[in-house]
Amino acid sequence: TITINDAELTPQTYTLIVYKQPKKTTKYDTLEDLKDEEELKNDIYYVTTESDKISKDILDLLNKNKLKLYYNIENENKGLLYQIVIPYGEYTTDINPTITRSATSPLTLTTELPAGIPVMIYVGDIYADNTDLKVYTYNEIGTYTDLTTSVRVVDGYVNITTNGEKNYVFSGQNMIAGGFN
Repeated sequence: TITINDAELTPQTYTLIVYKQPKKTTKYDTLEDLKDEEELKNDIYYVTTESDKISKDILDLLNKNKLKLYYNIENENKGLLYQIVIPYGEYTTDINPTITRSATSPLTLTTELPAGIPVMIYVGDIYADNTDLKVYTYNEIGTYTDLTTSVRVVDGYVNITTNGEKNYVFSGQNMIAGGFN
């Protein structure tokens, strides 16, 4: 945390959050570069500003080498919007890693990620650190399901694991007991 003091202005406080590349990972500029490697020894760390499909070929390569893929989406200022971690051995068809916020409700995220994908999502623009949130999914007919009973915002991020639904809602309220079901 940095505080800027100016005699003529109200002090401004800024918090810098640094996300470091995990140990024992190799960074790649494109996923296609993986296909050129003779042998992959480390988990894969990939950073992009636009979602690229994770192809079956890439997943097969990860599975063969028993490696994870850390797939990071940044904003134009190099801020980490979200990270998904694709474990090896479970996924064999193309994966669309896109997660989008609803234009009408920034608390609602939409994705086509399959079940079982760990995701770290930035919510610090909406929720303060140490806020306890409930995460729900809902289907096409509007039925809500508990994904988590509680998840805490830490350094602006929450961690969830997908359940295969397309819509995820972050809320400080109980949406099921409140009559939304």
